Amino acid sequence: MTPKYHIPLRILQAVFSIVVLALSSYVAFIQNQTGYHSATQINFLIFVPTFSLLSLLFLELAPRLAPKASNQYVLFLVQCLVGGFYLAGFIALSVFLGQLMYCQGSICTAAKVDAVFGALSYVVWMASATILGIEMSRFGRRYESTGASTEKVSDNGVLV
Repeated sequence: MTPKYHIPLRILQAVFSIVVLALSSYVAFIQNQTGYHSATQINFLIFVPTFSLLSLLFLELAPRLAPKASNQYVLFLVQCLVGGFYLAGFIALSVFLGQLMYCQGSICTAAKVDAVFGALSYVVWMASATILGIEMSRFGRRYESTGASTEKVSDNGVLV
């Protein structure tokens, strides 16, 4: 990924993952305190940011520690997988909240905000995957997982 977008996207991914994890944990905690089991949608949105943070570690450390072993297609697949998880999570939570007869108080507000940050996380992860996919298609097999091309390309797209 180009350095221009790499760091800001990774920071947004980490921050949004922490926010979704905190909100989902809060909602699950309150639901468990009231004697009800937490909703499956909330439990899934506890799993997704945890997986997301572990994926961030993999995406950042694999190219640095084992550049020959980190495959560009695996990095692309991991980013798409996390984006797909966020898509499924925020849609499931939104449908669940839409079917409730009444939704009031801080727990409901936290669940709604959780769905919004889940959607934002989806957008950020898919933007990252899209940028990586564009770079992979532009450079083909010559693209390294460190974000650098092994060949130089001029401004008009001709190999130099």
